[in-house]
Amino acid sequence: MLKMDKIKDLFGNVPEKYHLKIHTGCNVKVPPLWQIEKRYIQDYHLLFVRGGSGYYNLDGHELQLKRGQVVFVGGSAYYEGKQDLSNPLMIIPIRFGFYDNDSNQQLKALSDSLYYTYNSINPDELEFLFLEIIRLYNLREDSFVNSNISSLLHTLLCRTLYEVQKGTVNKPESSLEKIREWIRTHPLERNNINELAKKAGISRKYFTTLFKRQYGISPKSYQVSQRMNYAKYLLQESDISIKEIAIQLGYTDQYIFSKQFKSIIGHAPSNIRD
Repeated sequence: MLKMDKIKDLFGNVPEKYHLKIHTGCNVKVPPLWQIEKRYIQDYHLLFVRGGSGYYNLDGHELQLKRGQVVFVGGSAYYEGKQDLSNPLMIIPIRFGFYDNDSNQQLKALSDSLYYTYNSINPDELEFLFLEIIRLYNLREDSFVNSNISSLLHTLLCRTLYEVQKGTVNKPESSLEKIREWIRTHPLERNNINELAKKAGISRKYFTTLFKRQYGISPKSYQVSQRMNYAKYLLQESDISIKEIAIQLGYTDQYIFSKQFKSIIGHAPSNIRD
């Protein structure tokens, strides 16, 4: 099974000592006769299942493949696979290695049998990350692209490893949904995007991208909208003055508060009490 400490140590040296480099990667609908014979690899293999069904055999352990399934294989572990012909697989396989920053030489793969697998409760989020890696990989030549691939792949690996270790795959709510609910129930809090991303366990850039993709609004705009909804509640259900409400919500200028309130709610604060 996966030697967590060894993998964590390896990941922990990215990007200070090592960087990640993709060897192959694609987004593919598996052809009917697809079958992987028993295979050992010299690098690392990461697979995401977008749809369909089939199975992997990992070191003698059979695994059912379905949407949201993540498989990581490395070291001396072997794998083989087959699909259900009535329900063709759609997969994103990625092969990659760790490279020394100074020599740019590929590190020798760990000799242990290394693998982990689970079915994510956040398949849409992981699918987005996998597809973004493939998109950048297809651009090829630019060193900026390569550094972004390394950063994205590192984020993805750490994210999936974290879910495996913490058992979050058994929790009913995604990390994004938890953050959205937290914002909704804490309208007076002024957490910045970096703090919210840290709560979600991902980088600021991809937290913002994933949040907007899933909810159709940026996290910053969602914070403002929930703040204004709370202000509307106070205007309707209390005798607190507009100025005091603005102060409670963190506005030092009542005019700025009123302007933002009108842009979100559609009416000036004074109109709510008319």
